[in-house]
This record gives sequence, C-alpha cells and structure tokens, in this order.
Amino acid sequence: MKKTLMWYDEVGLFRPAAVNSQNGYRYYSYQQSQTLETILLLREMGVSVKEIKAFMQERSAASMEKLLDPLVLEQVVDAIARDRKKNLEGQFDLFGGGGDSLSVPTVLLPDIPEFSPVELMSMEKETTGLYLSGHPMDQYRELAKSFGAVTIGSILSDFAREDGPREYRDDQRVSIAGVIATYRTRTTRNNTLMAYVMLEDDTATMELLCFSRTLNESGGFIRENSAILATGKISVRDDKEPQLMVDTIRPLSNLEETASGNQTLYLRLPSREDPRLRKVRLALSFFPGESQVVLYFEDCKKRVGSRCEIHPALVKDLTERLGEENVVVK
Repeated sequence: MKKTLMWYDEVGLFRPAAVNSQNGYRYYSYQQSQTLETILLLREMGVSVKEIKAFMQERSAASMEKLLDPLVLEQVVDAIARDRKKNLEGQFDLFGGGGDSLSVPTVLLPDIPEFSPVELMSMEKETTGLYLSGHPMDQYRELAKSFGAVTIGSILSDFAREDGPREYRDDQRVSIAGVIATYRTRTTRNNTLMAYVMLEDDTATMELLCFSRTLNESGGFIRENSAILATGKISVRDDKEPQLMVDTIRPLSNLEETASGNQTLYLRLPSREDPRLRKVRLALSFFPGESQVVLYFEDCKKRVGSRCEIHPALVKDLTERLGEENVVVK
C-alpha cells in the first residue's frame, strides 16, 4: 500500500494532507479515507488511473456513468452510501449508542483473470516483506547455473566461517543472480554517479556496487523486482558483509532468449570518426539486450563489441543509415 500511495501522489491522483519536510513522512486525514476507498474500488473494477483521475477532478453522476455500466454503477453507489452510513453509525456505537449490526454490502465484481505468479509474489513481498507462494528466481535457477552463477548464501556463509573463507576470497570474480529488492544512487567525490543495489536470491541478500562505467552500460537494467545476472569482484572491507563490485549486469529474461538461439549483428563503418557512429550507438541503446554486436572499422581493421536486442525495427533503422551491405545478422 505504501508504494501505491506514493505512486498515486506522483501521478496526482491522491495526495497526502501533509508531508514532513525533514523526514519525508506522509500524513493522511480521516476525511480522505472515503476518497481512497472510492479509488481502490474503481481500480478493482478495472478502471484505469487516467480515467479515475479525470473522474475525481469532476465528480458527478454523469462522469460515473461513463466509467461503469449501469448494473455495476448501481452496486458501487449503493456500496459507497452504505459504507458512509456504517462509518457514521460505527462512530455512534463507539460512544455507547446504537447497537444494531450492519450487514456488509456485497458488490459483484467483473470476472477477471487470476494474477500471474510474478504479480502474486510481488504483492506478497510488498504487503508482508516476504515471498510466500514461491520466489521470482524459481523460473531462472537452472538458467543462472548454466551461466556460472553461484548463490549469494554460499558466499556469505563462507566468509562467515570462524576459521576464514575456504571457497571464496576477496577480489575474486564471480557471477550471482537474483531479484533487485531496492537501489539508490549518489554522486561520488569525482562528481560521477554510482548505485547501491540490494540483490536477493532464495538464499540471501548482497549489496552490489555499480560505478559510472557499469551504469552507462547496464544502468537501464537496474529496476526493482527485475531478475538479473551480475558479474564482478567480491569486495570485503572492514566489518561489512561481502559486497560485489559489478562489471556487468544482464537481465535473466534476455539470457533466456539468448540460450534458445544465438545471433550476432555485424555493422561496418569507414572509421571511428564517421558521424553516423553516434546515432548508431544511440539506436543500439534503445534496444538493450544480450545479443552480440560487432562494429568493424575499415580504416584500422579493428572490431569493437557491444550488446543489444536484435529487433527488426533496429535492423531496419541501421540498414537505412549504413546501407544493406554494411548490416548483417547471422
């Protein structure tokens, strides 16, 4: 619910009554509860945030009719009216009056598909802080092993041994796979950006250190709840738990596609000074992925590697820029 309220605030749908400027705490008044209940009810019935926002800005029977069919509209209005009555009578009972029990209104909601396992686990994590029905890494465990990933728990437990680590060591290069729980960025003394990423698998959690070069190459893959493969060197400093200084980050979903069929995109340019190179690199950045890209420069006979998703739209754009004879996929 916390993330939902923050998102509603960002899109201007439901704002807190006040925000503490020192600690960022958000405060909501009791009078706002009815508005939030209306928003949540409409969301349950499949109404988009954009439509709800327009309705909340101009609330009327006519605008409500535009959102819902007549039968569902009647149920929603009745439920809201009964809920208001229940709130008032509940307050009266609190001080010793009343006593008649109110029946809970029943609203017939449209038949909607079940949540996917990923959606269900995401809601479990947001609500309880735990994954209950499974773990997002379940579907990627074998794939991660095939790319040489070790479990986070095996690294942490090895360094926690009283007689010192046996399997792993400081500055050792490893790959780990997991789901991004949280991340934050900050500016270094050199005025460059870095990120602290908390990665968790089904055994433990480890902090990843991503510096500017890694962010430039893989920053687009750093998103909460994303399943990734991170490769880098173990860093053990002071009394902290081991961290991973990351070189590369790759989405596991892209690795899954790569495992099923490998293709390479070959691009040929006259030289590194070719003015089209900047736009070529920009086009590649719009299609992040794990397929290999080889840029060949004729003047110096050198090849430079990169990665992207070999999408038909990308190939078409590059062919128009460089010519069909200079763009090959095989």
